[in-house]
Amino acid sequence: MFLRAYESYAADMRAEAAQALAHPDAARALRDYFDHAIRSMTTGVPTRGCLTTKTAIDTKAGGEAIRAALRRLIDDLERLLRERLSTGEARARLAIPPAEAARVLITMTRGIVVMERVYQDPGRLRATASSLIDALLPPA
Repeated sequence: MFLRAYESYAADMRAEAAQALAHPDAARALRDYFDHAIRSMTTGVPTRGCLTTKTAIDTKAGGEAIRAALRRLIDDLERLLRERLSTGEARARLAIPPAEAARVLITMTRGIVVMERVYQDPGRLRATASSLIDALLPPA
């Protein structure tokens, strides 16, 4: 039952991430991506966090089928980021290759989930994401 619900959640996450990354300017697309992620995890009282990260760190949520589902979503999001950063406009500005940048960005999305739990400060999360984006895509 969990896997069926998670696959529906994952499909929504993929679609929403693709939409957020659609802006023609790479830096703006990444800001939109992080804004969406931060808004999603900080919704509700108490905030809902991130199902993928919560499940990944839950010691009771073991099982290869669950880990495989988590990997699929994370790999798909990383692929979306890599594809977005492989465009001519983005490649010309990137400080590191697109595949490396995508891996750093996807790792950051997991980290901000933890920071949200600790600080519960969306502004802090956006500022941190903005710093990473500026480091990867230095302003012209």
